[in-house]
Amino acid sequence: MHRLAKMIKQFLLLLVVCALAYFFYVRDRYVDYPIAVTLTDQQKRSVDAQILWRDASRIQFEKPQDSRLYFYEIDQLSWWSRAKIVFLPISQAKAVGYMKNNNIQRIHIDALKKEHSTKSAELAQLNLLAGTSLSTIETNTLERQIEALERKLAELEARIQRSFAQPQ
Repeated sequence: MHRLAKMIKQFLLLLVVCALAYFFYVRDRYVDYPIAVTLTDQQKRSVDAQILWRDASRIQFEKPQDSRLYFYEIDQLSWWSRAKIVFLPISQAKAVGYMKNNNIQRIHIDALKKEHSTKSAELAQLNLLAGTSLSTIETNTLERQIEALERKLAELEARIQRSFAQPQ
């Protein structure tokens, strides 16, 4: 009887090992980024995110609400969010340890262009709002917001131009 229990235990262990190997094989071949998930940190703050890549210690994600890119350390996430992340594949570019410079530059320029597009849309909205009848205080507030967005857009345009000027 003891021998039968030992054989069953060994068989179950073999089954678990095979199932895990198959899981990681399928995951690495068929799971692709971006992946939508809700993340919670250790302070119980939650965010809906599109995970763009992960490595062993951090993730990069985009919040759909503002379309900005964020980096976050995996060990600062709650245990449940960490469990979700651990089963995602490590991004190939990070696992290999390098990316071609032109790929990094393209990704950087695309992110800058996306942020520029978002800020341009915000500026258009504020300009429309400025055309309505507002109090003096509201008008002054809108003017400051418009000026800040125009400065941000000019900064983004300069950063995009500098990115194009960098040697590949």
